[in-house]
Amino acid sequence: MTWRDRSHRWFVEYNPLYFASAMCVFAGVWLVSAGLPVDHFASKAAVVGITEAYQLLLILGAWLLLRAGQRRPAALLGLVALLFALDVAFNGERLFSHARTMSLAPGMRARVAVPASLLFAFFGPVKLALLARVFRLKGAGAFVAVAGTAVFLLPLLPYAIEGAGPLDASRRLAHLYVFWLGAPLLGWALARPGWKAEEVDGLRARRIAIAAPFLVAGLFVAHAASWCAFAGLALTPAHGAPYALTVFLLWAARLDGRRAELAAWAGALGAMALSTFGDRPVATMALLTGGALLSLIARSGLRLLLPAIVCVFGGAFLLASGGPPGCAWTLALCAALTAGAAAQRDLRCLVAAGVALGAAVVGFSTSNLPLGLMAGALWVAATSWLIFPELRGWLPGAALALALAADVVPLWREPAPTALWFLGTSLLALGLGFAYRMPLYKAAGTAGLAVLAAATHAMYAPRSMLSWGLLLLAFGFAFLVAGLACNLRAPERHA
Repeated sequence: MTWRDRSHRWFVEYNPLYFASAMCVFAGVWLVSAGLPVDHFASKAAVVGITEAYQLLLILGAWLLLRAGQRRPAALLGLVALLFALDVAFNGERLFSHARTMSLAPGMRARVAVPASLLFAFFGPVKLALLARVFRLKGAGAFVAVAGTAVFLLPLLPYAIEGAGPLDASRRLAHLYVFWLGAPLLGWALARPGWKAEEVDGLRARRIAIAAPFLVAGLFVAHAASWCAFAGLALTPAHGAPYALTVFLLWAARLDGRRAELAAWAGALGAMALSTFGDRPVATMALLTGGALLSLIARSGLRLLLPAIVCVFGGAFLLASGGPPGCAWTLALCAALTAGAAAQRDLRCLVAAGVALGAAVVGFSTSNLPLGLMAGALWVAATSWLIFPELRGWLPGAALALALAADVVPLWREPAPTALWFLGTSLLALGLGFAYRMPLYKAAGTAGLAVLAAATHAMYAPRSMLSWGLLLLAFGFAFLVAGLACNLRAPERHA
């Protein structure tokens, strides 16, 4: 390759003068804005006008290069124009800084700054649409709509933060929610299908078009982060909660089976953990997480109804009341989780439904903890028998055994109130064991009756010689009948 070829490659095809021009204009804007009077609005508007005129010249230059067949340098000019169209010079913040106070009263600076910001915001989508037209991007309507909306909102969102209220807490919460708007942009950039060869004229232009959504999301986040310079605002881990959720859920959508569920669980738990910092927007984050998980379930069919239902109910309750959940909420949560277990055949949802029912029973008084545990276990035993027939061999029996074990302490302390519940549960387990020939159920029912007999012996224990005699006579006849039954059945078994 001769020096002429090298010079043509580096100064014509990869023309560095365009980037040198952009850097000079970028640095000149900052130096000029620093040298002009700070409180003079005309100086700020002049700086903005210079950058707007420069962007129009960039787009015009790209159009001329495309007409001349110089696609590669035209793509470089298009990239520079895109960066300036996304307000890399922070002109929106420059106009907002003139307002200082969000008041449209006569004589206030916002009466001049707000119309200028509106005009600047209006030209943002126009420049993007003009760029797409110059480079003949087919099917770019959705891209221009999303990116144009982001560019239109950027100069106006600082006014929304400042107008949220005089208190720093309300402004911090407004800034947090505005910062969260970048998470859908990041998801759009990650999930958007790549441009096809027939949609973009030229390989270099297609690569820039692929990177454009990421530039939109990145510059939106950069602008939102810069607003922390406002008085009383600061970045916290809670600002990154929806971004972590977006990345993990999109990752889960590309995986299969257990790995996809683990990725979704990690994203949901991470987002909820991050939302506990800062101003603690846990309720809003819980609702967003639940909605995102439900959308992922509808698209991929993953078994994620347990975290989705818990997040939706928890977020709705925190927004409605803010205190500990009452009986009505936990009962509704139990019903929703049971329906989720039946819909996706998810045992985890059923166990969580039992916990919710137990919490509803315990909610009346902390002394009801054993009764709540017993109620939850009985619910799991009854519903698992119907929903999971393949688990009838052990799951309902184990739940009945847990219910009996939970009621041992209150039964031993006060037999009268709980003896009837204990007797019914024991007989149910014993009856199922004999009916379906399941040893686990027989063992649970027999153990329950033995504990019940030991706990209530004071009610029926003989206290005189006559009562002891009658009891022994009854046992004698019972043993005789039992012995005859065993011997009479023995030949049938051998046969």
